[in-house]
Amino acid sequence: MIIELTNARSSIDRLMEGLDGFIDENKLADKAGHQLRLCLDELLTNVISYGFDDGAEGRISVELETDDKDVRVVMRDDGKPFNPFEETAAPDLDADVGDRDIGGLGVFFVTSTAREYSYERENDQNIVRLALNNE
Repeated sequence: MIIELTNARSSIDRLMEGLDGFIDENKLADKAGHQLRLCLDELLTNVISYGFDDGAEGRISVELETDDKDVRVVMRDDGKPFNPFEETAAPDLDADVGDRDIGGLGVFFVTSTAREYSYERENDQNIVRLALNNE
């Protein structure tokens, strides 16, 4: 399944609707479906919020596949080059909540949840790949 989106905030709702259909159609385990929704919500929100110059229109696609073992995601966007796995500082989980820097928890969740994750820049596109356990 491929879900085509733009860099508008309304795309988050469109993605969640598409994910609901994918989760139901493929009978994903509750945990896998929940993790998939959270990971993609975080990644899409980051792309929409930071990936494009103000007013610039952008395209984002989310490709989903699954089997008994894995849920695989390929997310592509034509925004500014940005590797979320290198350029987002890891949160200080030992600090008090009030003393922590803003941001970083979402990407930390993605890297902690995904069995595999990667980033590459190819043909003027950011490409993020995830593999989540289907359990």
